[in-house]
Amino acid sequence: ASSDHLDATLWPRLTVRYACECGNPCMVPQGSGTVLMVVVNPTTLVPRDAWKKALFESWGYTVTAVGESANQATYDAALAAADVVFISETVNANQVGTKLQGVNIAVVSQDGIYNDDLGIASGSAFTVASAINVTDTSHYISALFPLGPLQIYDGPMEQLTVSGSTAPELQTLAETAGAGSLAVLDSGAIGTGGTAVAGRRVMLPLGRDLNMDWSYLNANGRLLLYRALQWGMGADLAALPPKQLLFVSGGSLMVQFPSGDTVVTPLAQEQLRIDLIESWGYTVTLIHASQSQADFDTAVVDSDVIYVSSTVNDAALGIKLKNAPIGVVNEHGQLVDEFGFGLSNVNYKTRNEIDVIDNTHYITEPFATGLVTIVSADQTLQFMTSNKGPGFVALAQVFNTGSLWDDSLGVIETGGELFGGGTAAGRRVLLPWGDATFDVTALNADGLTLMQRAIEWAEGAGSGPTPSYNVLLVVGNATTLSSKDTGYKALIESWDHTVTLIDDGDSQANFDTAMAAADVIYISGSSSGPSLLDKLTNTTKGLVNEVNGKIDNFGFSSVTSSTVMTDSFTKTNAAHYITEPFSGNPVTVFTSSLTNPVPGGTLAPDLQNVAEVSGTLALGTLDTGAIRYDSNPSPGRRAHLPFTSAETTGMTADGKTVLQRSLEWAAGEDSAGGSGGSDPPPADCDGTYRDEFGLQQYSQNDGTLTWATNWEETGETTDPTGGDIFIANDTSNYQLVVRDDGQTVMREADLSGAGSATLSFDYRRENLINSGDYVAVEVSYNGGTDWAELDRFTGTATDTAYTSTSYVLDTLSLSANTRIRFLTPNGGMGNSNMVWFDNIQIQCSP
Repeated sequence: ASSDHLDATLWPRLTVRYACECGNPCMVPQGSGTVLMVVVNPTTLVPRDAWKKALFESWGYTVTAVGESANQATYDAALAAADVVFISETVNANQVGTKLQGVNIAVVSQDGIYNDDLGIASGSAFTVASAINVTDTSHYISALFPLGPLQIYDGPMEQLTVSGSTAPELQTLAETAGAGSLAVLDSGAIGTGGTAVAGRRVMLPLGRDLNMDWSYLNANGRLLLYRALQWGMGADLAALPPKQLLFVSGGSLMVQFPSGDTVVTPLAQEQLRIDLIESWGYTVTLIHASQSQADFDTAVVDSDVIYVSSTVNDAALGIKLKNAPIGVVNEHGQLVDEFGFGLSNVNYKTRNEIDVIDNTHYITEPFATGLVTIVSADQTLQFMTSNKGPGFVALAQVFNTGSLWDDSLGVIETGGELFGGGTAAGRRVLLPWGDATFDVTALNADGLTLMQRAIEWAEGAGSGPTPSYNVLLVVGNATTLSSKDTGYKALIESWDHTVTLIDDGDSQANFDTAMAAADVIYISGSSSGPSLLDKLTNTTKGLVNEVNGKIDNFGFSSVTSSTVMTDSFTKTNAAHYITEPFSGNPVTVFTSSLTNPVPGGTLAPDLQNVAEVSGTLALGTLDTGAIRYDSNPSPGRRAHLPFTSAETTGMTADGKTVLQRSLEWAAGEDSAGGSGGSDPPPADCDGTYRDEFGLQQYSQNDGTLTWATNWEETGETTDPTGGDIFIANDTSNYQLVVRDDGQTVMREADLSGAGSATLSFDYRRENLINSGDYVAVEVSYNGGTDWAELDRFTGTATDTAYTSTSYVLDTLSLSANTRIRFLTPNGGMGNSNMVWFDNIQIQCSP
């Protein structure tokens, strides 16, 4: 409509899209962090250094400077506050000396003379050119550039290259005149001299003093410099392709002929939402609320997260996304019951603020508890006054009336209980705004942050469900706890674990009783090795040990211990569950150096070396059944930590993470063939479990994989040719028929090696004459203990032909004893009320 229309969403809009000149990468650098520049004079910067400082600050960095001739103490103080070091080409390397040689943060260098001290190469050289030749685009720094010549200067200028012997693990990303001109070493890579570098190292190709005109550096050169700094601060190619968001639209749907393709045109308000989401780095795919269940199932497979706008027709969407195995962000108040948030629809009030009642969650973490304004002008905000699902966690409320505030913003974690039964197949978010009149342009900065973080959390950001364990904490004195043990108890309880204390001198009977109720045992360093005797040696429970005198008893090594002074360790198995969160080396676990025990003598053959201190194994694990140093198998998981003398107040956040994940690993986390264990991973599930009912048998295997069980009936005879559930000829060959009341038939498939799985089949309803007549299809991921309904085929209806349908199973829950079943309600249905099923199949892929 014209610009004088009352509905602003219908005004004309101009959308401008731009491309980059000459096919070059286009990017506006946006950085954060502190860059320490090593310069000639930090008080009065020379022009070249002033140019670089201004450039870095324009990218969002904080820039500090240290003079080349400053003493080591000055360097150390500056390094402590920095995230990355940049060595300017203006400095005298002899003045810098070895002051940066072993720093554990990244160093990005323009100074070729410093190559040897950084471990990159024994020497350097220079050549004149305007382009580098990109030879490796697998690295973060070079990933945006094409292979081959890349102009980094607007005219010929000197470029830095390596010379002499290069580091064994040097990665060359670009060359000039056949020599490496952009080269990197990752943390822990072997540098010149055969030693591992402590932090990331980069040699840039960018010129040298008096022969470098920074005004000649073009957009490619600046982008290369920016990404070198970013990589130094920890960025990696974990920035995978953009996340795929499925946007549910209530706009127009048109079917193209003759192709049959569907074209969805979003409403004006939907397009505004899409523009926002795309600005956050998502690729958006549209689907119309009225499209079929099969269309939705197909679209979900290719998506990472789903967004449901309040503009859609809730009746058209229905429950098509109820069992989607990926996260769903919903702003539609009339879909509260369909998604399992609560009993019925929401109420609306014209408001501009919410009351944050929980800011420990990823979505609300940026906000203080209390009132937060989320829209610039009053809009329709929503809240629930009816019953909520058991798994619904309220994060914020909206003012109702009088003194009443009711739950508005809330989440359900994967596996959380839904209202009306069943569990959430993926994360679910209910946003605090809705109805078709809500104007998304009214969201202020806090409202936009909330929306963005809701999508990020639904897609997987933030921590998932925290496992809760019963931890048996063995201490030197359970009656009068030391400050160390008081700290450990409080720390472990802060992770939602239950802690039971036991004195190391207690009786074997008391130990046996306490161990029976425990999930994992933690032996504090305050405990005495001799007092423990053999009370814990043969327990099958997972055990985390930091006791000096029990390294041999638990099978780690033959010698009780040796000790080292350290505040950090170098991880040697980055894939292990315990060290998985850490991206670089070293990992600082204490705030100051402490004396810590490490295994010595003869090590267990199967002892996993997870981390070392000064080349000596310090953090080691034994999985269940792993061979100990005495040639006996370990009866349970064992982890040895070098924490004996550490108070929790002296542990860093990373140190606490090591302790937390050690307890989780010992208790069984990552036990299904994951990276932390020695058990081999399950075979990939790649193929189909299928039953075409070609014969009147419950044992047929018509796919590429063999079902784990035959069809099993409950509540009646197991005869496939008679009873209320049987195989008969309906249209051609045979089909499975389910009828009468309270009947069930199920079958099991091993999906433990599957990365994804889809259930499909054909069905036909016959004589479902009442609305209460139905046959439901359900799935269980634990052998039949718990069931989740996927769909139900209801009356009143008689179908003249079979309909095909499919369901994506919960990727995170697939197991060796995944079961599907068909069941009828208790009461009401008779022998003539039935549903026929054919071509039942589970297709899985790794």
